[in-house]
Amino acid sequence: MSKFYNNKKTMGPRVFTYSDEFSIRACSKNDLIISFKENIIGKDGSSAMQGENVLIIAKKEEEIVVFSAKVGKYVHDGRQNTWYERGGNKWKYNYEIHNKTEPVTISKKELLEITGVDKSKLFQVFEPRFAVGIDKPNSPLKPTIEGRKKLLQFLRKK
Repeated sequence: MSKFYNNKKTMGPRVFTYSDEFSIRACSKNDLIISFKENIIGKDGSSAMQGENVLIIAKKEEEIVVFSAKVGKYVHDGRQNTWYERGGNKWKYNYEIHNKTEPVTISKKELLEITGVDKSKLFQVFEPRFAVGIDKPNSPLKPTIEGRKKLLQFLRKK
């Protein structure tokens, strides 16, 4: 397995979350729209598995913008500079994606209803470090994993 692909399987969709702090013009929605239009995702923290489903999320205070995609090949042909050339970050891991749904804006209140996750744990749905390599049926992260799956199902119905 290449160093550019993650070999840690997730039980639910992996998340690629953009935050205002590292995004073009300090707006995570800008990075998400670029991902959607250019069919590319990027991040520093962890890599993805080719062929897996991912949720691409722009986090805001009271809402998120999200769409789902399937991970394609690792990008090393210049497109990895997509965000950097527009004033954003230069991400370590960049992948071609095949969009599965359109971007949708969802309020935090709606997210609680869709995911069924406890309000105090809702942040885990957006954090990549939660639910990677988890394969235990009684894991304390099971609600997070299930919440991501429900969000993915919700998007597919839109």
